[in-house]
Parts: sequence; C-alpha cells; structure tokens
Amino acid sequence: MPSTPSHPVPKSVFVGYAFSGAFALAFQTAWYQAFVDRLGAASLTFLVVMTAFIGGLGAGSYFSSHVYSWADRRFGGHGLVNYGRTELLITLSVLLLYVASTIPLGPVLGPGAYREGSALAHSVRVPSVLYFFLRIALPFLSIGVPCFGMGLTFPYLCSLYKQSGTFPSRLYAANTAGACVAVLASEFYLLRVIGYDGTLLLACAGTLCLGLFFMRAGPLEVHPVPRPDAAEAPASPLPAFPAIISGLLCGGLQGSVFVFLRLTYGPSRGAFALLSFFAILGIFCAAVYVRRLRPHRSTLVLLCWASIAWCATLWMMEPRLSEAVIRFGSFELTRLFPTDLAAGLTAFLYTGLIIFFPYAGFSTVLPHTCDRIQEAGGDVSAAYALNTISFLTGLVLFGWVLQYVNPFYAMRVFGLVALASLVLLGLRSWSSPLPGKGAATFVAVAGLSVLAPRDLDMKLLAGMGSEPYRVLESRSSPQQFMWVRENLPDKSRSLMFDRFSMSGTRFPGSIYMRTMAHLPLLLHEAPREALLICFGVGVTADSIRKHPSIEKLDIVDLNRDVFSLNRFFDSTNGNVLADPRIRLFWDDGRQFLRFPGGLYDFVTMEPPPPLHPGIARLYSLEFYESIKSRLREGGFVSQWLPEYQMNEEGVGMIISTFTEAFPDAFLFVGIERELVLVGRTGPISFSGFPDAFERAQPSVRRDFESSGQKTSAQVLSRVMQTKAALTRWRMFRVIQDGFSSLDSIELGPVQILAPRDSFRHPKSARLSFDVEGTIRVFREQRVRDTGEVERILSNPALDPATRATVPAWYFPASSQTRP
Repeated sequence: MPSTPSHPVPKSVFVGYAFSGAFALAFQTAWYQAFVDRLGAASLTFLVVMTAFIGGLGAGSYFSSHVYSWADRRFGGHGLVNYGRTELLITLSVLLLYVASTIPLGPVLGPGAYREGSALAHSVRVPSVLYFFLRIALPFLSIGVPCFGMGLTFPYLCSLYKQSGTFPSRLYAANTAGACVAVLASEFYLLRVIGYDGTLLLACAGTLCLGLFFMRAGPLEVHPVPRPDAAEAPASPLPAFPAIISGLLCGGLQGSVFVFLRLTYGPSRGAFALLSFFAILGIFCAAVYVRRLRPHRSTLVLLCWASIAWCATLWMMEPRLSEAVIRFGSFELTRLFPTDLAAGLTAFLYTGLIIFFPYAGFSTVLPHTCDRIQEAGGDVSAAYALNTISFLTGLVLFGWVLQYVNPFYAMRVFGLVALASLVLLGLRSWSSPLPGKGAATFVAVAGLSVLAPRDLDMKLLAGMGSEPYRVLESRSSPQQFMWVRENLPDKSRSLMFDRFSMSGTRFPGSIYMRTMAHLPLLLHEAPREALLICFGVGVTADSIRKHPSIEKLDIVDLNRDVFSLNRFFDSTNGNVLADPRIRLFWDDGRQFLRFPGGLYDFVTMEPPPPLHPGIARLYSLEFYESIKSRLREGGFVSQWLPEYQMNEEGVGMIISTFTEAFPDAFLFVGIERELVLVGRTGPISFSGFPDAFERAQPSVRRDFESSGQKTSAQVLSRVMQTKAALTRWRMFRVIQDGFSSLDSIELGPVQILAPRDSFRHPKSARLSFDVEGTIRVFREQRVRDTGEVERILSNPALDPATRATVPAWYFPASSQTRP
C-alpha cells in the first residue's frame, strides 16, 4: 500500500480557523452596513455583498492548488507558513480596497454621471453606464478580492492533512462556529460601539495577528501516511455534483428567505445578520452531524426532502404563521421582557423558524462529499469551489433575476428546481458523474418554470388588515415589491413597498406632505429652485410647484417605478409630472448631492420610515451637511419626523442631528403626530409670514384650509418649538455615518401591537409645545399675529382646527395625558 505525504493535525489549526471565520463574518457585517450607505438600498446591498463574498470564496477555492503551487515554487515555506501569508494578504487587501471604494465619484464623472432615460411617458435622468458600473464594481472588488484569499485556505488546509478523512467537516465546523459568534457580536455590539470602520479595523487586526502566528509555524515536516492502493482507490475522481446541488439549494433558499421575511414579517433590526447567523449555524450543525454520525447518503437525501417539505409547509401556513409568532411576541414575551427586547427575540425566533432547519438539511451534503473525497485521497478544492459557485448561481437567480417577475414566481421556480435536484440526488449514485440525463432534467425544469404561475400571492403580505382592497398595478425588483393599493370603501390609494404603505392619498398624510413644503416656501423671500428627495405619490412635489416663483424643481428617487406608477395618483397631485419645470433623477439622494450641481433655495425630504433598514443614512449629520452645501444663503430645508414611529431616543437623535447641522431651526406639527423640522442657513424670521400667507396662491390657501388652517395665525400656532427650545434635545447623540444609530433601535410589528408599546405612547414633556418661548420669538420679531397665536396656544381646545388635528398631550398642561 503506497503512502502519501501528510502531517499531524495541531489543535491550533482548528482554533485559528475558527478565528478566521469570526473575522470573515465581522468583515461581511461591516461591509454590508458600510455599503448600504453608498448603494442606498438594503436589498441591492445584500445581493452585492453576498455575491462578492461567495463568488470570491468560490473563485479562491477553485484556484487554490494553482496559487499555492506557484507560491511554493516562488517563495518556499510549504505548509502553515503559506496559510499565514494568505491571512496577511487578506488584511492588506481589505484595507487598501476599502479605502479605494470611498473615492468620491463626483469629481471623476462630473456632468457625465447621468443620461436621458424614461419611465413610461416621463423623461428620467438615469445613472450613466460608467456611473452604474463604478457604483457596483468598487464595493464588489473591495469584498471579492479579500474573499478570494479566504477561499484559497479551506482546500489548502485540507490538502495538508489528508490522513484525516473527517478533517474537512471538522475544519468546516470550527470555521462556522467562529462565524456564528462574530456575526451577532458585530451587528448588535461592535457596530454601535466602534462603528463600521472600527469593526473592520478590529477584524483586520485579528487577521494580521492570525497571519503572524502561523507565519512562525515554519514548514511542516512530512510524515508518510498509508494511502489506498490502486485496487482500493476509486477508478475516477469522485464527482462534485452533490456539492453543486447543495450549493444551488442553499443559495436559492437564502435569496428567497431574504425576500420572504421582508414580505411576511417586515423590516427588523439586524435582518441581514440574523439571516447570516442562522444560515451559518445550520452549516455548523450539518458539519458536526456529518463528522460525528457519518450518515449514509440516503439519510442525507431524506433530510433534504424534509427541508423542502418544511419550506412548502411554512409557505402554505402564511400569513397565519407570522401573525401567530408576532402575537406571541406582542402579548406573551412582552410580559417577561421590555418591548424592545421582546421585539428582538420575536424577530430572532421567526427568522430561525424560517431558515435554520432547511438550510441545515441542504448543507449536510457538502461536508459529506468533501469527507468522502478526502478519504479517497482526492482534492476537495473542486467540490468546495463548485459548491460556492452554484450557491452564487442560486442566490443571483432566485434573489435577483426572477425577482423582476415577482417574488411569488421566484419562490415557485425555486420549488421546482429543488424538487428536480432532490430527485437527482436520490436516484443517482454519488460516486458517478452527473449524466447527460441529469443535465437534461435541469433543462426540462427550466422549460417548465416558464409555465409556472406568475399571479400575485397577496396573502403572503401579512399585516394589511381586513379592509377590502384591490391591486391596481405592481412592479417587482430585488429591492422591493411595489404595488398600488386601492382601498375599496373610500377609494383612497396607497403606494405600497412590500407590506408597508410608503405614501398615500388619505387625509392626514396629504396634509403634512403639503405643509412641509408650503410653510418653508412662504417664509422664504423668493424661492426659485427646489430639490425634493423621495417622490412618494407626488403630493409634496405638487405643493412646491404651486408657488409661482419656483422656476425649477429637481426630484430624486432611488426607485424609478415610483415615477411610472404615478399615473394612479394624478387626480391627487394634479398630474404634477407634466410640469415642464420638473426634472426627474433616478438615483440615491445622498449620491446625487455628491455630484457637482447648482444651488437650491429649498430642499425637502420624505424618506421611508426612519427605523427601516438603511434609512438612518438620510437622517445623518453628513447627509444634512451635504444638503447645506447645496443650499443658497438663506435657503430652507424641511425634514419629516413621524414621532409615533419610534421611541423618544430616536426622536432625540434626529432633532439633535438636524440642529447640529442647522442651528437656526424650528419644529412644527404637520397634522396629528406627523411632525416636521425646518432649518435655514441663516436666522429664521416669521415676521413676513402673515403677508406672504395672504398673497399666496388660492390653491396654497386651500391646502391649509383643508385642515382648518384658514388664517396665518392658525398656521403659526402649529410651531411647537423654536431654536432655544430645540437645544433641550442636544443631550441625545448625533447620528453619524459609519455607526449604528436609528437602526440600533429594535424595529418590528411587536412595537405596534404590544400593550406597552413605547412608540405610539406619548413621549415625555420634552416633546411638547414651548408656548412661552414661541410667543417670545414672535414678539421679538414683531409678528403681526402674535396675539392671536398666543390666544390659540393658551387654550387650544377652543380652536376647532387645533382641537381636531393636534394631540392634546402636546400641550404642557396635558403632556402626560394618554390617548
């Protein structure tokens, strides 16, 4: 029986590879959060990060033997020294490419950043091909290149210890154990304490130490180890097709579940981290199971069938399942824990319920395949590489490409592919290559997928209530499922993102959208150019263009479909997109502000709810500073602040950040609990408002009158706090790029349903009308309506409009009143 060179396995290899997995997931978590800031959309960032991460691992694994053979010839030091060198190179590549990804594109692209496009009948300026390429390529390279180095290491270490048939599954388990711990520690602690860059640097320091430790190991001594002779060895290398199928199913499952969670449960804190945690935990459990119990392949096939049955059962149980979990969290867990913790535990429970078992079942195939190849004296690099590449294929196909049809169709096709894959796993010997008939099976499934139903399974969109409705039209993309909902009782319409209404035509919403434009514009002496970030249903845009002095209105939105779906809201916004003064841009608002452009007299934003994933970046100090750089002297900015959608900490952070950038500011009530912050690049004077209100266009006056504000005094009486009173919020920390802030506040449906909900309950007296301070400011500025404003604020219950549209607990005498 011949022998093959091999080496004893030191425990330091498993410990070191556990730390390597921990650092890799710390990198991934920091990359995800950092690139949400740059790409603008959480779903797009998820796909970019995952495809670059997994693609880099797969490519590195595939070329592992070639790279290390070259390194041995060029530098010597075969063994753990090569592994140590790789960790050092990973550290260097992370640092250099992350810095390169921060290069501002504005000076590079200049006016060539946009080209003419269209959204049905409307002309839209869309990112140029070069801009779009660089925007995706820079993050992709800064993730993919280091991950290429990470992918080199698993096959290489397996090649050093061929005497251990279970070494691949043991190494895999160690790596994923470290990754499980790191992903939670990074998301829920490090990102908040030391920020994205700090987490990245900490992981770099750890990787550097790991590399230096193994560099000291020196070349390994070679020990002859018995190897099966030719008669005992397999006639041909073991095929990797089971690993390919496992990767395809795991990738398709992770891409599908990311969308499924969005549709059924809604946004929650750390959704990406929780999904990664349970996927990695599933891999860890699968590797431990395979190593310890050495199951037969028929057992693994049964586990895979059980996994797909689990997925199908959960799908059929929706929305009853998600509603049951949410009710459990809202009414049972909140008895034991604070509401925020109960919401976090509920998201943890539901995410694990959806993905852990099926992911673990599909993941058993890879360590089993790698162990069999290792026992036969083969090279696991091909199996590991093909597994990661097929994972990438499944992720892109089901999480990206098919999402453009709709998410329900993507899930149905995934089910067909999974069934075909499991049939092949069950019927074919794993020691035989995938035959031509197997390939033909996949071709047939692809053909059948064209015939799969494409209708909308709207029951999955939980939380829509019992009110009857109909879907007027929908658009689907990897970013979200967007649709127009018409509520049948009153014929009102809403623009829905997944299961949430982002904007609509009902009375309260349309009032504050108009007021947040009208009030600042009437305070401005002569506004000519305006910028609107986030279009919604066009109500705010319609309000801006009603002011005759406006010569140009630029509108920027990350979702081009909001422009094409706007025809369903023409009756509400007066067909606003037909106005020749308007220019449409399909881009992220933050990126748009970084490109060279003109100055504005007024900028307003109405982004999605502040606690939704990736939205805190539109409330950060850096964002406000970029707005200030595009405002003319004396220009105004207004910002929506829905205080009932967050706790007092969130409200405090937003106000503290806004007033840090715009010290001259005030807070007013749009309607009910829809508040608006207004700032200016200079002192704010209310003295000219009564005259401006009287000169305003009839359509502007009608917008105010729709909420009972018939006089300028009634409008000014909505001013809750002025500059001096807003300083009381400076105790809250400022929202900064690179740190968890609003997204560190637990978000989920539990906060809405829980009896002890801290979001919808009135805040402390800090969020109340500063009557004395406001009246003092008005008197100092000699505002004509000061006396009438004081009368209204002194006894708001006597004013019908105030009584109907402003909560009583906003006034000091009743600030502790509960609704």
